[in-house]
Amino acid sequence: MIPRDWSKYTTNDVNDSVLPKFVKSAMEQYKQWEHETKELYEEQWKKCMNNGMGADAEYISKLIQDVTKELKEINRMCEQLNGTGYDVIAIHSMQDKYHEKYKNKYNDTYTDKWKKKEVKNKTQNK
Repeated sequence: MIPRDWSKYTTNDVNDSVLPKFVKSAMEQYKQWEHETKELYEEQWKKCMNNGMGADAEYISKLIQDVTKELKEINRMCEQLNGTGYDVIAIHSMQDKYHEKYKNKYNDTYTDKWKKKEVKNKTQNK
């Protein structure tokens, strides 16, 4: 998640002197957003259970588990960064790892799934 207020800046504006401040702010916003997402899912899970919608509740339960894992990962990242005082070198060393992780997660969740669906539809329509 990229904070909205970053949109007014270019890559040249975010230099090593301001990077720690922006990364810390972004991590706090990201953590808050994930926490609110988890609360929303938990509320929906309760509604589903109260209305006898077990399959829906099971699906939402998986979403809750995913967000819980994500929150643990965010907390670990924040602890690492806090331990270094949001040191620029630490930020840069973490960047590639997390870029790859989230790029792959996005592709697995969205891009690859859509490609597989398109191939399946093409073969069924022949």
